[in-house]
Amino acid sequence: MNAYVQNIMGLPAISGASPVKTHQFYEALSFNVQARDTLGKLKEVKGYVRMSIDKLPRLRRDLIRTGENWQVWDFSKFIYALQGWTGKSLVTIRPGTSPCVTQMHSTLN
Repeated sequence: MNAYVQNIMGLPAISGASPVKTHQFYEALSFNVQARDTLGKLKEVKGYVRMSIDKLPRLRRDLIRTGENWQVWDFSKFIYALQGWTGKSLVTIRPGTSPCVTQMHSTLN
């Protein structure tokens, strides 16, 4: 199995509403999906979209409430929706420190 597929499948479930962990999830997912797309092999992992959405149970409610036809999303649509949520919760990383939340406007509070 391709390393990018393993990375997508191995993304951790995020049980809470942690903006930092959600941003990390988004960054890792985006990187691996983009790599598969560049290789022309993104369609082969379409079935993993639902699994990836289910790894974000608290955020899932927001995503599916605002996303039309979320049941048939491909990775591009899922990442776009996730990008919209991550844009609402800004995370900054200062040199030599851990990521921290600087602003939170999510409905998950």
